[in-house]
Amino acid sequence: MPYRFFLGFLLAAATLGSCSSEPDTRVPPPLPPSGPLAAGRPGLVEAVQLLLHRQDTVPRTGNRDHDFALLLALHHRAALRMARLELEQGQDSTLRAVAKLLRTNQQQHVQQLRLATARLDNPSPNYNPRNAKDAFVRCTAAALDTLLQPIGALRGNVDQDFAALLLAHHRAVGVLLQAEEALGRDAGMRQLARSIGAAQQPQVRLLRRWQATHPAAAR
Repeated sequence: MPYRFFLGFLLAAATLGSCSSEPDTRVPPPLPPSGPLAAGRPGLVEAVQLLLHRQDTVPRTGNRDHDFALLLALHHRAALRMARLELEQGQDSTLRAVAKLLRTNQQQHVQQLRLATARLDNPSPNYNPRNAKDAFVRCTAAALDTLLQPIGALRGNVDQDFAALLLAHHRAVGVLLQAEEALGRDAGMRQLARSIGAAQQPQVRLLRRWQATHPAAAR
């Protein structure tokens, strides 16, 4: 089934390839617990580390719709931790406004996803979570890879790093939404995915405008 790119502007070509062609067998690089990468920004890195751990350990049912909601909720909780750090330590008024908007939207989305997983309790399996060649498994791995991309370029400035990681978060969510749109079977879940995609587009535009006016943040 061809993918419907309702969030195409969020998806880099490399990410699309990792979902639609040969499986990506690369192991995501570990995040160092100390040193230059972690110095000055443990909260942001910790949010990503916690997501990596939870996505690796959370039990999956083998039903794409149920597991999509489960994994997307994990990504949203990581973004909420990033937003909390920005509101606690960030100085830029635009990014603080983005963090407040994200906090409102994603708390609502997490609740909707929680209800959706409860509705799909004990679902019929339709994929093997251990099959690295499965299209859904490839996309969930690609979403994590997308989120990891800016890690090595973090600068130790909460505002700049928040903008970079939040854009990566939205791109990663776009990959998961794409997977649900292409592979999901539950009409209610697919509609929720479209609603979440539409809600994050204004944040993406705002973050990109911010980076355009703060060139050091985009490098």
